[in-house]
Amino acid sequence: MSIHLKLFYTLVFTVVISVASLILGMIQQNKFKEDNSNYELAMSMLPTNPSVSTELLDKLAEKDSNNDSLWLMKGNAYFNEGKYDKAVSSFEKVIEINPLAITFDVFPLMYGEAHLYNGNQEKAELLFKHAQDMELSGDMLERLNYNLKQLEKK
Repeated sequence: MSIHLKLFYTLVFTVVISVASLILGMIQQNKFKEDNSNYELAMSMLPTNPSVSTELLDKLAEKDSNNDSLWLMKGNAYFNEGKYDKAVSSFEKVIEINPLAITFDVFPLMYGEAHLYNGNQEKAELLFKHAQDMELSGDMLERLNYNLKQLEKK
């Protein structure tokens, strides 16, 4: 199995785990109460059919445009769909809503990867360096190191 395929599966796994965590958090906070079934459907479609997921998330965003978790999921869905420019825009919306998001967990890594695949190597490098300050481990740390090595080659 190639390193790119391994990274892809790692990304999908990470997104699924992140999505599950965020879904549980949102359900506990009673967010999207009336749209819960659409939200759950969007999250379940994310790994296998990101275009359906983004469509559902777009509809939910019309009703709750200031929900940073929703925009984070949209960014992940667009990234999985290969729409890196829209992923970047979604991640920027997360920061606009919640400026502290840049300090959360793997966010700088995801945001950096979206910039890298969108062709903005300078911004990606800054975000990856910021991600080095996070307490990443396992697959996330491996992904970060892989991305940094790719930047060094260019």
